[in-house]
Amino acid sequence: MHRTIKVGFGLAIVGLVILALATAPDQPAVRWNRLDSHMLESDELYFKNLRRFYYEAESREKAKLEILRLKDRWRSNDGRPNGPHVAIVMNPLHDEAHIMFQWKDSVLTDSLFLEGRAEDEKFQLAVGVQGMDVHREKAALLYHFLAQVEGDIEAGYMQERRFVWESEEERKGVRMVLRDYLKLIGAI
Repeated sequence: MHRTIKVGFGLAIVGLVILALATAPDQPAVRWNRLDSHMLESDELYFKNLRRFYYEAESREKAKLEILRLKDRWRSNDGRPNGPHVAIVMNPLHDEAHIMFQWKDSVLTDSLFLEGRAEDEKFQLAVGVQGMDVHREKAALLYHFLAQVEGDIEAGYMQERRFVWESEEERKGVRMVLRDYLKLIGAI
C-alpha cells in the first residue's frame, strides 16, 4: 500500500514538473509599471553572485559608476567590438542600475536606428542621445521585440547602415544583457 502511494506521488510530481516546463514562457514578460532605476537588494545580490562573471567591468572612480559590458559581445575581423551594444551602468552608491546603448563600446553621439520584422509587423526603434530613462524604455521595447524577431535586424548609425545581430548567438547575447538588466531593476 505504501509503495503505491509513493509511486503515485512521484508520478504526480513528475507530471507537474513536465506541465510547468511545457507552459513556462521562454522569455518572461516585462512589467512596464516597474521600469525605474532602483535595484532591490535581493536582485543586486543575485546579479553579483550569479551573473556578473559574464561581464567586463570598467570603473569610473570620479562618478562612482561601474560600466558592465558582456565579455562575449561579437567582434569584427580586427578583434574590436562591432556594432551596437548594450551596457549595464551600476551606481551602487544610490542602489541604481541604468542601461546604455553604445556603438563599438563608445557612447552614442548620434541617434541609433534599429529596424526588424516581428511576426507580420515591422518594428522600428530609434535610440537617441537622451538620458538613461529613455534608454531604459527603449531597452525594454527591444527585449520585447527580440523574442518575436524573424529575419534580419538592420541598424543605422552616423551614415552607416548594416545588418546586426545576424547569428542566434549574437541575439542571445543581447537578450541576455537586457534580461539581466531588467531582472536587476525588478521589471521581470
